[in-house]
Amino acid sequence: GGHFIALKGSKGFEELEKCRVTLDKLGAVVEEIDKYLLPESQEKRINIIIKKVKKTSSKYPREYSEIIK
Repeated sequence: GGHFIALKGSKGFEELEKCRVTLDKLGAVVEEIDKYLLPESQEKRINIIIKKVKKTSSKYPREYSEIIK
């Protein structure tokens, strides 16, 4: 039932698309996306607010050796 805020750079949307399946497996959904520019440099940034909506399967988290396989 918690939230996670991912602070991302200009490629945040690309990174989000790559992890959508994983978010679903872990019982999380994207609740909100905040876009903004840094004040001095005007670089693009996004905050992705992720909400936990379901219990994570008991097979996660996996051992490091299993992840490597």
